[in-house]
Amino acid sequence: ENLLRVHTVLDTDHGPALLMELARGGSLGRVLQARGALHPGEAVTVLVGAAAVLAYLHSLNVCHGGVSPGNILFTSSGKPLLADLGTAGLLGTERTSAASKEGDVLALAMVGWLILTGRALPPAERRLPLSVLVPDLPAALAEVIDAGLQEDAELRPDAAEFARRVFESIP
Repeated sequence: ENLLRVHTVLDTDHGPALLMELARGGSLGRVLQARGALHPGEAVTVLVGAAAVLAYLHSLNVCHGGVSPGNILFTSSGKPLLADLGTAGLLGTERTSAASKEGDVLALAMVGWLILTGRALPPAERRLPLSVLVPDLPAALAEVIDAGLQEDAELRPDAAEFARRVFESIP
């Protein structure tokens, strides 16, 4: 539901090209440039949608490999869509390892940090707790973002668990 639709693959002089759904709402990157940060409820909408796509891709043994604010787009009604899988990922020619899947979750947690703080993620040794930077943030949301940012990939939730925990974090 939150994966940008591919209508067809076209052969061009430069190789395969994808004809994709138009996301009239622009990118998360542009929204953040305009607003700085999102409210927790808005962040949950974005993060759950993107994490659900990652869980789906991972179940097919496909890694996104490029989760970023520029690759999260919006429909004209504000529904988030994860985009820019790349031709190899969409055509099923590139498979992934568990480490790549965990990298997708880390990248999404980094996007979560940016969405909630309006700031890029600092190095772990200089990072203040998310709850200090965003005092009104529900504790459960701060905890799942922190879990997704764990340096040890084995301590991070998988994409499905990340989606579930983010969804349940707002009462």
